[in-house]
Amino acid sequence: MEKQIKQENTLPLKISEMLKMETDLQKSEQRYRRIFEDSIDGLILWDNQHHIVDINLAGEKMLSLPKERLIGLRLYDLYTHHESNIQEIIKHFEQVLNDGHSTSIIMVEKEDEKKRYFEYSSKAEIVEGLNFTVFKDISEKIEMQEHLRKSDTLNVIGELAAGIAHEIRNPMTALKGFIQLLEGSIMKEHSMYYQVITSELSAN
Repeated sequence: MEKQIKQENTLPLKISEMLKMETDLQKSEQRYRRIFEDSIDGLILWDNQHHIVDINLAGEKMLSLPKERLIGLRLYDLYTHHESNIQEIIKHFEQVLNDGHSTSIIMVEKEDEKKRYFEYSSKAEIVEGLNFTVFKDISEKIEMQEHLRKSDTLNVIGELAAGIAHEIRNPMTALKGFIQLLEGSIMKEHSMYYQVITSELSAN
């Protein structure tokens, strides 16, 4: 009888513990769901066949498609008009599955759109059968780097041109000096040539 009473007393305790664990689990899930959805970077969960299982709001905006249309697709299904895009994304995913992680910068181009650059950082098996990718649009950063590179190139060309002009001017100065020294000894019949030479040197 005493044993039965003890069992009856522990039963509600076990139920309340299970309820608390379930409540805590729901709160934890809601917390991580909020973090997932509110991230400013695109977040994708995908399976080992490369199909999208879940994607957050930032990811939807960057890919210009709603979650309902993206789930079940493979990321490279969006770029069927550009084989190089498909191969680059497949290469990234396969590297993740083989090495456990990968980071890549991939240029993508949808039909009738300008080129865009995305940085993908992925990790395999965050839970069994699911892989995780963080991606962000770095097109503006790449364009800025390209502008800076072109600007640096133009600066180098400018410095080179200035140096060449300086090197050209030096011998011209010497030639002017020699011509002036020869002025008195040049015969009258050659004076026309002298005038042409000095006028050309003055123009440079």
